[in-house]
Amino acid sequence: MANDTNEGQTTNISRRSMLAAAGAAGVSVAGMAAKPALGAVPTSAVPWDGVLTTPPEAIVKTTNGPIRGFRRNEIYIFKAVPYGDDPSGENRFTRAKPPKPWKETRSCLAYGPACPQPARDWSNNEMAFVADWNDGYSSENCLTLNIWSANLDSQANRPVLVWLHGGGYTTGSAHELPAYEGARLAARRSVVVTVNHRLNAFGFMDLSHLGDERFGQSGNAGMLDIVLALRWVRDNIATFGGDPKRVTIFGQSGGGGKVSALMAMPEGKGLFHRAVVMSGSFPPGRSQESARKLTDAIMRQLNLAPNDVAGLQRVAIPQLLSATDTAQKELRGGGPPPARGTARGGTLAAIPGFSPVADGQVLLARAWRDGAPELSAGVPMIIGNVRDEFKLSTVVYDEAALEKRVNDTYRESAPKVLGALKQEFPKLSTNAQGGVVGGMPMRIGALDQCSKKATLAGSAPVFSYWFIYAAPLLDDRVGVPHCTDITYAFDNTLLCDQLTGNTPTARRIAEVMSKSLVRFAEVGDPSLPELNWPKYAPEEKATMVFDTQIAVKKNPAGRIIEAMQAES
Repeated sequence: MANDTNEGQTTNISRRSMLAAAGAAGVSVAGMAAKPALGAVPTSAVPWDGVLTTPPEAIVKTTNGPIRGFRRNEIYIFKAVPYGDDPSGENRFTRAKPPKPWKETRSCLAYGPACPQPARDWSNNEMAFVADWNDGYSSENCLTLNIWSANLDSQANRPVLVWLHGGGYTTGSAHELPAYEGARLAARRSVVVTVNHRLNAFGFMDLSHLGDERFGQSGNAGMLDIVLALRWVRDNIATFGGDPKRVTIFGQSGGGGKVSALMAMPEGKGLFHRAVVMSGSFPPGRSQESARKLTDAIMRQLNLAPNDVAGLQRVAIPQLLSATDTAQKELRGGGPPPARGTARGGTLAAIPGFSPVADGQVLLARAWRDGAPELSAGVPMIIGNVRDEFKLSTVVYDEAALEKRVNDTYRESAPKVLGALKQEFPKLSTNAQGGVVGGMPMRIGALDQCSKKATLAGSAPVFSYWFIYAAPLLDDRVGVPHCTDITYAFDNTLLCDQLTGNTPTARRIAEVMSKSLVRFAEVGDPSLPELNWPKYAPEEKATMVFDTQIAVKKNPAGRIIEAMQAES
């Protein structure tokens, strides 16, 4: 990254792969420190051409009953393991209960359903290619989790990584992206868990004002599902080789918001011990007043009496989703939601929709708005985001379009923003610079959350990162979009080659990032013997930058952020 001096230790991608990347994407390698490489291939990589078996030891006992998984490439895998009872019918909108026990061995060989949700539009062929999404099938009976482990010894005591998917509390699942496949992280001596839970109206529709105490926590039902899943992990994960006293929750976008929400939930305390927020640094709670307005609008759309919860429980799934969509449009005046990645529309809270409800009981009011929650002061964190966030490959900026974008958003400060952008990234194309502009509001949010955590009295440390490596695909138009860093954290550059190219550079970055994540899960510090990752402090803003060089830098892109914040 131009005009940034490397601070601290630098880990180099192999010189050969860096030269190849420089030739393809214009990245300069001049002046790089001659540090030893970390190795061309991850030492604990999982081969992709191994044998799949269903051995007897892949049948294990849980607190609810026995389950059968399978073994692929030395990794045991269990899919769609129930952690909660069926939340449909008379259980719709109520707090989930543990699953009913079973005696016969339950097959856990294939992914379960996602929560019902609005259909995604994949008409953009290029973005469908890059994302390689799998929306699967849906059912309200979706309270399941998936597990990857290389060791089923109850004494193995490996750190546990619990993944919370994105989708802004409205869409998504634990298997929507190939990036979520946990085998390669499990091969690094961890146990990986991914969780499905209730979303949108099923998980976050606040009925607390309608007079029936059974639904008093409905606005946070989706978050309480995750709490139930974490309790299942606490009670069962040793059977899969995991350490229930070293549980890390990590999530991206809406999943990062779920991580932040759990840190402000009294019922979550003690169920996890480290936390990672990826491109999801926004206050996680909507006010009850706002949440109830949406509920009332949905009831009107369904022609139900204001307190007819029984009627609401009988509404068919398509009708409920349709009424929700119409009610959201009504509350925002009929127009589209604000564009994400802009100064004025960059957070989920700006859009009438679903999120956890800051009721002061399940979720502490004003969590993360005034500061980090004291409830989780002892939980160390990693917080970061990617360079471009919400830019599409099909949106191409020339100089005129870039100037218009900046002028429309930053007005009087636009010349300063453009000048800082050119100073910080003089070697990026104009189109790539447009991506940087769109990603900066999320970067500002990440730094704000880092600072709040770092300045909390008695707080465990927080570590900052910024992911800016762009794979050379589609004429360099892919850039570094939202969700990019997930692939590297899970070490899945091959499975996600439509995003990463599976280049040598991409594989090397994934090796370092995944190793740091597992190390953080082990000890609460992501530093490696070959790579020092310092704690974040608001004065210096030391940040691990993942690019063709992986290096600690002080306040990267700080001039751009300063110019943008001058606008307000």
